[in-house]
Amino acid sequence: MGTRLIVGFESALSFWRSSRVARLATGGVLLEEARSIYGVGSRTLAERARVALGDCGCDGPLDVVLPPGGVRHSCPLIRDHRWNGPPVDEGLFKIDEQIYVYRMPAVLVQLACTWDEIDIATVAMEMLGTYGLSDQLEQGWSVDLAPLVTYGELTSYIRAAEALGIRGAKRAGEALKLAVPGSNSPRETALALYLSYPRRRGGAELRGYVMNKTIELSGEQAQIAGQGRVKPDFLWEGKRVTVEYDSDLSHLNSLQKTKDERRRSALESVGYKSLVVTNGIAADEAALSALTTQLERWLGYRRKSLSERQAMLRSTLVRRLFG
Repeated sequence: MGTRLIVGFESALSFWRSSRVARLATGGVLLEEARSIYGVGSRTLAERARVALGDCGCDGPLDVVLPPGGVRHSCPLIRDHRWNGPPVDEGLFKIDEQIYVYRMPAVLVQLACTWDEIDIATVAMEMLGTYGLSDQLEQGWSVDLAPLVTYGELTSYIRAAEALGIRGAKRAGEALKLAVPGSNSPRETALALYLSYPRRRGGAELRGYVMNKTIELSGEQAQIAGQGRVKPDFLWEGKRVTVEYDSDLSHLNSLQKTKDERRRSALESVGYKSLVVTNGIAADEAALSALTTQLERWLGYRRKSLSERQAMLRSTLVRRLFG
């Protein structure tokens, strides 16, 4: 029957992304519950690897974590990894008796062995957020999904891994400091990372916001907005400041434009200040810097101009996040 394959790293990330897409087609049912479990029988190593690749939704090779003292697999479909994270009994998702997948807290630490801080923070926000990525979807992602993991779950696992000196844990912990739960699109995540990233490294460093938190409206404000509640993309509650990411105002239809304007008018009528970021603004360093300066004023920051080095780092960061 052979030993079990424990999938991790990039293949495990692909699995969890695929499982979120599968939930769309199965009414929220996890992949494990939505399909019949493969009979284990006497599958060969290559057959097990092909099954796992299909479940992970990737072409391969399959990233497999070897147990302590485990012998490397002699199979071209498998890429072996040595990784000695905290006990995994509760950190594994069972596909069948021969195939298991690491859950996201461990996967984040594994990826941090080779990925950099921004890439790790991006994945953390995706899993903490309400959107799922897949090339099977028309625009590349779907929105309004359930978060795959909580901030507390990620924090607890990373702390345990750091205490054991596990490779990748420290970088994952630093990246998690940039992540904020609640993002509902990749563009919101990119803007969130720009807002969270340290100013000395090119970011805006305007933290303290929550994402997509509901604000209740009533009376005249609800009539203005045409709805009883709104969810700004970014909200600084104490400062009563909001930021909205509109993909591109010039490409929104008139009905959507009207709806957005009514919502912003309602927020302004109850004392909120609101800024709008479009794809064009985000990709234009001068426009984004001007918006950042306005946001700093509203949030009560008094800052010196960026140094030459900070300006160079911001330019690099903006190109990386927004293309």
